[in-house]
Amino acid sequence: MINIYNMIKKSIYALLFVLFFCTFFFLNISTAHAQNVVVVIDPGHGGDNLGGQTEEYIEQELTLEVARYMKERLEQYEGVDVYLTHDTLMDKDISREDRIKIAVGYNADFVFSLHFNMSENHDLFGAEVWTSAFGECYARGQEFARIEMEGLHGELGFFDRGIKTRLGKDGDDYYGMILYGRKNNIPTVIIEHCHMDEVRDNTFLKENDNPYKTFGYIEKKVIL
Repeated sequence: MINIYNMIKKSIYALLFVLFFCTFFFLNISTAHAQNVVVVIDPGHGGDNLGGQTEEYIEQELTLEVARYMKERLEQYEGVDVYLTHDTLMDKDISREDRIKIAVGYNADFVFSLHFNMSENHDLFGAEVWTSAFGECYARGQEFARIEMEGLHGELGFFDRGIKTRLGKDGDDYYGMILYGRKNNIPTVIIEHCHMDEVRDNTFLKENDNPYKTFGYIEKKVIL
């Protein structure tokens, strides 16, 4: 159960994140006075692509839960429009390119792709954020990622695995969401909230009343 101290602490984080994103987006979007900030949330995986699986968790179910809470919270505020790339457990997965096409259709200013991690030997733990390695998408992604990690590491206590970029053999961004986002001039980040197969991380999932709501509300702090 969250105590009063943690509630106050969360409120302080919320204020800091609100100030950051109001400043960040409204200085960088020339039409800010005429348009809302548009955020697209991508619950990772779908259809036959379940993502990571343990005896207790299926990744595509967790990402959708977090995305719904993130959207729910954001919709309580003015000045931001928020959409999901999908809002159900789908029969068929959506390709990375098509997920970004959905974001393009909404004129997205930022895309958040939500994930949970696993490792081959089930011995890795912690949170990490992936961004583009190039240009403005790198700059905006890194700025977001630093604040996101303050929440995941500083507030929730997950080990900080870092803010990362990865290049493919062709020298371009490796991850499809980030690559297609950058090609469409939409900063896109991949958030790996924690490792659902490692006890130091999944204890948080088991012992909190609603860990997915906690994750979703952390994300909203970074957007406004």
